[in-house]
Amino acid sequence: MIELVLLGSLVLLGLHFLTRRRVGEVPAPVAEPPAAIATPKRPKRPKQDPPDPAEAYDFEILYREEDGTERPRRIAQVRHEGTGAALRILCHCAEARGPVTLRNDRILSCRNLRSGRAIKDLGRYCQARTAKKSAR
Repeated sequence: MIELVLLGSLVLLGLHFLTRRRVGEVPAPVAEPPAAIATPKRPKRPKQDPPDPAEAYDFEILYREEDGTERPRRIAQVRHEGTGAALRILCHCAEARGPVTLRNDRILSCRNLRSGRAIKDLGRYCQARTAKKSAR
């Protein structure tokens, strides 16, 4: 029992010796935690107008919105995803002034602005164009 008390006293004495401050020593300043530092917020990107609509857009379409209204749109295709009735065309729209996702089954008519040709099914056209590019 006495050995345990002596051992405990030695441990406490050692801890005191290791943690004591010298006379006149100033403690080091405590740094602020990283959470307290404010992270700068990214500024919102303004909607951008393309330079020339005749050169910037690939297609002119007539699109039926979800509420049933029909609106003409000028779009530049970015990519497509899905197949069949679930085909979606991800593109940049001049009227929306930004990226939009269009359902292929809601595109009522389409015209290629570069060639002037009418396109029956824009989704199939985009798939065929992508297949030709990947075959090269």
